[in-house]
Amino acid sequence: MCKMIANSHSDDSPTSSTPGDYNFLEMDLEEQLNTVDEKVKRVNKFVHELQSLSPVCEEAPDDLKEKQIFVRRIVQVSTEIQDAKDLILAICKPRVSVRQLELINSSTESEADAAIDPSVRFFGLDWQQIFGKCFSLSLNLQIFRTQAMDDECHLDLVLLNTILKDLTNVEVDVNSHCEAVLHGRLSKSQQLLIQQEQRRFSSLAPPNPAGLDHKVAKSRSFRDTTGQKKVRQVQRYKKNKTTDFNKLTPSITTGNISGQQNERDQKSIDKEWQEVLQEPRRKTSFIQNVSSIFKNIR
Repeated sequence: MCKMIANSHSDDSPTSSTPGDYNFLEMDLEEQLNTVDEKVKRVNKFVHELQSLSPVCEEAPDDLKEKQIFVRRIVQVSTEIQDAKDLILAICKPRVSVRQLELINSSTESEADAAIDPSVRFFGLDWQQIFGKCFSLSLNLQIFRTQAMDDECHLDLVLLNTILKDLTNVEVDVNSHCEAVLHGRLSKSQQLLIQQEQRRFSSLAPPNPAGLDHKVAKSRSFRDTTGQKKVRQVQRYKKNKTTDFNKLTPSITTGNISGQQNERDQKSIDKEWQEVLQEPRRKTSFIQNVSSIFKNIR
């Protein structure tokens, strides 16, 4: 820990950027891209230092030097991120339209408020998550560098928005973690106090009524009012013997069968004659009428 603090004295100024870094508008494109990479690397370095300083500063007094360094690193992270965002927008300005630039700025400002995670203010940073964001930032910046160095290549606005969003998320999470540490919300005494409050509220809870089991009983039918389990009666199917119809066939006379058959035939014949009579009668032609006249003369 002492070695880490000793190595960090070279970065005790609010921002360790050189004066020339503020003249990024006068830099050429390659220098601007290199400066962005350096600032992101410094942000990653400061976050690692914050991880080491957080346990020391949880219950430390305000005049402790480690706590002063912790606050200074928070300010440096915010400054480096703001400079990196300004550099990225300056690189994109000649390559995008005014409307696209306004859209990027508005989306970045709106995401700054939406990126606040309330849990970080009370439970601190998830270090694996914040380091993952820094790693993805470095990869996306390499892709952005390739696109920016090629004049014929169009800048990917989605990639640009992702980079700015990740930078904003890192800044907001670091500031929220600073609030949690400085207010002592991550200290052991605070955690012990939370556990005591939880026990106190659990003791104030009303006890379970007598005679009721802790386990939830299996639901019964609303008809069962006695509380006793009824034995369900099993209904068995009684198979009836099928009547032997073969014994009844000799009693059917052949006369009845033949009479029924004749009746059905007569009905079908009457139906056919009715269909024939209902058909429209075909008109005879003139030649047929003349031929019938000559036949009568003969």
